Amino acid sequence: MKKALLLLAALVLAGCGGSANTGSNGTGVAPPVEVPTVASGPLTGLGPLGVAGAQLNDTGTTVQLNVLSARPSSELRLGMFADADGRIVPATAEGVASTAVAQSAFIGPVALIDPARRSFHVLGTPVRTDQNTLLEDFERLEQLAVGDLVEVFGLRLPGAEGVLATRVIRRQPSQTVELLGTISEVSVGSFIAQGVRVAVVTGGTDFSPAPPSGSPQFAAGTLVRVRGTYDAAAGIVTASLVITGLAPVRSEAKLVYVEGLVLEQAAATRFQVGDVAVDTTDVAATPLAVGMRVRLRGRMQAGVLRVDQAAVVAADARIDYVFEGPISAFASIADFRVRGERVDASSAVVIGGPAAALADGVRVRVKGVAGPGRVTANEVTIR
Repeated sequence: MKKALLLLAALVLAGCGGSANTGSNGTGVAPPVEVPTVASGPLTGLGPLGVAGAQLNDTGTTVQLNVLSARPSSELRLGMFADADGRIVPATAEGVASTAVAQSAFIGPVALIDPARRSFHVLGTPVRTDQNTLLEDFERLEQLAVGDLVEVFGLRLPGAEGVLATRVIRRQPSQTVELLGTISEVSVGSFIAQGVRVAVVTGGTDFSPAPPSGSPQFAAGTLVRVRGTYDAAAGIVTASLVITGLAPVRSEAKLVYVEGLVLEQAAATRFQVGDVAVDTTDVAATPLAVGMRVRLRGRMQAGVLRVDQAAVVAADARIDYVFEGPISAFASIADFRVRGERVDASSAVVIGGPAAALADGVRVRVKGVAGPGRVTANEVTIR
């Protein structure tokens, strides 16, 4: 009888989970393995973050947005370029972002507007828009005027072509400008980043983090964010603040997702995509060429991304933006906001209830494409 009772207790303990180590999540099935990851690219999703094909829960994500740190993920917007660091299940491309660094390429005055070519200049750099560019606080390039202050998020284009804008925000007038770039040349009292000369003033320029020696040592290849004032005639930004330490950490063997333009080809299977050197030997069935927009996944090997998945974003493709949250600022089915994004759902299929149920506070999932100053929804799911 004593042996029977002991056996029964053991069976009960195992059935309840107890201290038995089954290597499972309580269902008898091993939980999916998460690995460290960093995903870089324009945000195509919010709640979760959609970055370069990865889907990362952003509930507790700590965000750096330009010069502002420790911001909530609710301040992120579609089309912003972000480096999201966290953990992911490779088989599903789903995971959690612990941090996200979102940086615009420029904040500065508009010049040389060419609506026919869907382009303009900011801080002397060409900016090109396309059918996927999200516009905030204006609907068409014709509504911009020379001198208007805009913020541009985007992808670097090959050579001296400038930037392909993924989001453009018209800002309130200001004398302060900002730029993000990799230092290409260093001189006494200045450096060049993103093709713009930046003057550093002793006693007038702050640095973050503060240099240990008191005087900063800049080097070519360093990613910097600069805030300052712009002399358009001279083409010089005089820096009031220079931030370093923004580059994503892509350590050896880390799983990396990246979306960007192919900027250079060094060999048959060696390319530069955005700020990453890539090797496409294992995805030869998807040939790359300079100028293509691509989404890649792979692992870092000796500073090079060894690609194991590749997809080309066709030049004429419409990118689907997907985001979820409660409705706010509801004016009509053609004008409301979700996660800060303005939405026109007048032609959308509404799932999970009638269109009349859409109202402030109702949680929805929106799927749509870039429209004139808003997202044109083709599907709205009531949660």
